[in-house]
Amino acid sequence: FQNPSNAIGLIDYTSATDYVGDDSFFYLAEASDGGETVRQVYLKVVNIADPPILDAITDKTFNEDGFIDIAVSADCGDADESIIFTAFSGNSNVTATIPADPVPVTAGAASTTLRLTGKHHYNTTVPNANQIPLQVSATTTIGGLTDQVYFYADVISVADAPSCSDREWTTDEDTELHIWLTCTLEAHGESIASYS
Repeated sequence: FQNPSNAIGLIDYTSATDYVGDDSFFYLAEASDGGETVRQVYLKVVNIADPPILDAITDKTFNEDGFIDIAVSADCGDADESIIFTAFSGNSNVTATIPADPVPVTAGAASTTLRLTGKHHYNTTVPNANQIPLQVSATTTIGGLTDQVYFYADVISVADAPSCSDREWTTDEDTELHIWLTCTLEAHGESIASYS
């Protein structure tokens, strides 16, 4: 440093990535007349909570009246940490459920399962036309650090079978009998194409 007398020198220090513990370094101060002094700086590097980093989730497709289970994982460098996962659906016709209990970090990551379930007979009718926005969050239990990922889901329409009742009739021999068959469809806009 080239400073006037009693000035303060500045040294920038950054510990190695994920290093926690004691460290030190020496510095040399030289006067313009040739005098010099060597001193040591002692440092204690303390642990801070690392934010979770959620793995990306690709867009999903599943059939109406069904569900899909999706693996969710977050990396976290703190071995003594746990992560709370949460999920949000941007459409009231599709629920996004995820276990509420904190998941311990093991081998640098935590994982859980997200389940998407559509309401009975709900579908997005035309793929990609009415995609459902979804959000998953991972929050550390120490420090409350959060990461979020976003993705979309389509619910595909499936053909529904008619609901028909068994019928029982009695008729006289050699007599024509007209039997009325009653079947219903639960989905809107569908009709019975034929009876055979």
